[in-house]
Amino acid sequence: MIQPNRPLFALLIALFIHALLIGLFWGWITHDKLDEKPVYKEKRFGVTLSEESEVTEPSEATPPVIAPIERSTFQKPQSVPIPIKNIQAPSQKSELKPFSEADRDELPFSVLHHYGEEFFSLPSGEQHFIIDNLQKIRKINEVVGTRLLRDRSDVDPHDNNVVEFILNPDGTISDLTLEKNRIGTPLDELTLQTINLAHPKYPKPEQPTHIRIRVYIIVK
Repeated sequence: MIQPNRPLFALLIALFIHALLIGLFWGWITHDKLDEKPVYKEKRFGVTLSEESEVTEPSEATPPVIAPIERSTFQKPQSVPIPIKNIQAPSQKSELKPFSEADRDELPFSVLHHYGEEFFSLPSGEQHFIIDNLQKIRKINEVVGTRLLRDRSDVDPHDNNVVEFILNPDGTISDLTLEKNRIGTPLDELTLQTINLAHPKYPKPEQPTHIRIRVYIIVK
């Protein structure tokens, strides 16, 4: 009869026991992993709450309470009056620069010819009016005098005369005189008649102004 090999049999039994223990241990580890729940990282949003505050979800049965909106009464702002300063425009007399001997080259020849040195002693208002309007007055006289000459055959059509007078702000004239002082002659009569008919059409000064001008009689 053959006897079993005891050492080999004991080795097999030991291997079997070790394999059984390993299988039990592996099965226990696998069972614990299945019982564990996956852990997800919590997403954080921009709103942070303090530790003392509690977040409660509103119940579907209870509607949220909305506070009534108070209607504020609109009041129109009261207008504040803006003080307006009483600004007075400076008078034209104070703005006008008087002409002096240093301005002689800037003056028209007709002004210097008729007034000479006397022009620089006139007030600045008169000076500026004479410079701006003397030629206008001469043109008005020429138109009126030429029309009157058509009815006069006793006047030399190439003659002329110099007149001077005070032109007032209301358009009237005073102190009318003739340079040659030939009262009664046809030319003087025509000259005086021309000034009397023409002066209502003259520009009006702001102050009485001394006008000295030559009156031309031209046949057209």
